[in-house]
Amino acid sequence: MPSPFTDRPAILRACGTPVSKRSVLACALPLVLCVVACGQNASRPNAPAAPAAEAGAPLDGSTPGSGDSTTHDSLTYASPDAGYGAEGASGSASDASTSAQDAEAGASQDAADTSSSSGPDGGVWLPPSGDGGSAISPYLVGVNYWLGSDLAPLQPLVQQSGVRLIRIGGAGVDADRATSGTYYKSAIQYIRSVGGEPLVQVSDNVQAPDAANIVNDLNVVGHLNVKFWSIGNEPDLQNGNHKIVSDVGIYVRSFAQAMRSVDPSIFIFAPDLAWMDTGYFASLLGGADDITGKDANGRYYVDGIAFHTYPFGNNFTRDQVVGAAAGVRLSVQQLKGMIAAADAKNMRTGSSALAWALTEFNITYSNPSNNGPADFAVESFLNGQFFAEVFGVGMAEQAYAVDTWSIHEGSGSGSSTDLGYIGDVGNLIGNYRRSSYYHIQMLTQDFGGHYAPSTSSLANVKVLATVDTAHVAVMILNEDKTATYPFSLSLTVGASANIIVDAGVTAQTSGSIGPQATQVLVFDTTGVVKKKTDFSLAGYQAGNAPTTMTF
Repeated sequence: MPSPFTDRPAILRACGTPVSKRSVLACALPLVLCVVACGQNASRPNAPAAPAAEAGAPLDGSTPGSGDSTTHDSLTYASPDAGYGAEGASGSASDASTSAQDAEAGASQDAADTSSSSGPDGGVWLPPSGDGGSAISPYLVGVNYWLGSDLAPLQPLVQQSGVRLIRIGGAGVDADRATSGTYYKSAIQYIRSVGGEPLVQVSDNVQAPDAANIVNDLNVVGHLNVKFWSIGNEPDLQNGNHKIVSDVGIYVRSFAQAMRSVDPSIFIFAPDLAWMDTGYFASLLGGADDITGKDANGRYYVDGIAFHTYPFGNNFTRDQVVGAAAGVRLSVQQLKGMIAAADAKNMRTGSSALAWALTEFNITYSNPSNNGPADFAVESFLNGQFFAEVFGVGMAEQAYAVDTWSIHEGSGSGSSTDLGYIGDVGNLIGNYRRSSYYHIQMLTQDFGGHYAPSTSSLANVKVLATVDTAHVAVMILNEDKTATYPFSLSLTVGASANIIVDAGVTAQTSGSIGPQATQVLVFDTTGVVKKKTDFSLAGYQAGNAPTTMTF
């Protein structure tokens, strides 16, 4: 099996001919040697074209985004028996009481979901009934596990970021064609050692019995109680592994039925399309190739619908980034409408209603050459603000999970192939924790409970907020390059203020936020500010973390 090298689209041209992330394994030379021999930069292979105005289409007119659109040709995990922490081994074993061997073979998926609805400490999570759609999933903020061989020294940083659902997936998993659970074990141990739960992707290039064998190895034999699964990766790409929609429906249904025959309690996402591909979704969600109905045993095939989004290639502008999250939200709302129709067709209500997830995202799938803190690609301060906005979309639209691509890759160099939220860690100095990392950390530290709708009348100032039984958290994102904004902030609607948060608390405060800066305010239940966190481009350029004051 070839070793992984850098990563992402810039490394994919085999001897002058564009190839896919999956077909690169056919190259007779190792990947890096192949690129050198070709002497060319790679472009991302074409995916299905979308009408320019369609939600989810790339805003720069480039190929629809796919986060792992380069050669993740091998995960190269550590030894399957290598533990990264006590929780990785003993913690998973302690969950064995809820594993497949204890599940009743004929139990319906509805019953399985209902019995394990308590979230991180007790299985899958289900939104509480009667909450008006505002409950935030405890698994919302996640990331993709890549690259295994680089992640051991980053374990404390990943844990400190607070990510919850960590996906073991992408083109590498598809290409590696694992047929047993051994392939995944060290990654699962690592994920649990940092406080996360794994989302295990099975390759769509194997057979249904292989997928069932993986579930058996991990959950029945290994007692690892892996709750979250996905089937396949980006089958709609028009290149080496492109699959027509009818084939996608066939393998999703056959895999899901085989996997549930081993463990009826698992939570399955599919089809992980490369973008908001309405043609595929129209057929798969209640259409001719429906994957949202029940199998012969009366179990629903899938529990959630997943897709990926990367708005840009390597040619885009700062202004486009400022507006990009709005395009993501349009795609999500379009998907939710299609999900609602599929739910209605297949009588999926309550705990059986379909969830949705964004299992890969970043601002681009190929960084331009101007990729620094003050620019607008992966290394930029602005990208962290974009991340916060996308997670805000997830909160507002009740996503099950939103997973960025990825932890660390491309040697953390900031090259076109580097999309990690952790950069160069050679000496653990400088901007190795990127703005995207810090914005994730600010969200996981203070935000949760229920989404609180919010508005800002200030130009280029975005707001997201949550409320729980102990506090209200508000994140203010000033994306303007030069303007400092004084603001008045109300925690209830109907007040005179330029930032309004619908938290149901009669209280107001005021302050100011500088250009290219993020501020988090945490209030107690009476509306008194108890904590303030500031982060800015200037601080980020100086290598500083966000600064926090408590009151």
